[in-house]
Amino acid sequence: TLAGLRRVLSERCGVELDTMHDRLIDSHIVEGFVIRRWRGSAEVDSIKFKIWLYQMVTQVLRPSFTQKDSLDFRQPLQSLKAPTGEVRAAFLDLVNKQVGRWCVASDEETLRWCRWVVSVAAEACLPDGHPQLEWSADLGAEAFPAEAPVPEGCVPRSPDRAYWITLGDHAVGRLIAAGGAGSHAAPAPCVK
Repeated sequence: TLAGLRRVLSERCGVELDTMHDRLIDSHIVEGFVIRRWRGSAEVDSIKFKIWLYQMVTQVLRPSFTQKDSLDFRQPLQSLKAPTGEVRAAFLDLVNKQVGRWCVASDEETLRWCRWVVSVAAEACLPDGHPQLEWSADLGAEAFPAEAPVPEGCVPRSPDRAYWITLGDHAVGRLIAAGGAGSHAAPAPCVK
């Protein structure tokens, strides 16, 4: 969220984020951001980091869950993990293919952060065959297996929200908690 990004930049970097976002849009969700530096009215050369988190969700997470890149989130979903518990190779291939569309960076270190964010989402995905992933609206909302055990480290699915958005939010929360580039702690894997 915009508030979370402002807090991290202020507390960890001593940077006060001034945006017009809250004056133009009645929302605190950041679909993307660009960090630039200024001295007076002149822009100072710096690493530019652009990340469109919404595009990460729509170009990598959503198509990885469904066979036909469907917008219908109330259908059975394929896990981002193979039956072995490892992240599917097809997902990792899609990340590498699409990363340049949602993450523009001037150095390899920043690109690693972009890959880290999406890997956090994948690691938190429910395992292959989990009852919450197999549910569809055809079964009825009352049939959603909310009580199905969720493995430690995994994020549960809700029948009322696209799972790819839930995982994207989780990953962004981890990014904010990690404080941005500089502390590449590996995501804690969700255990089967």
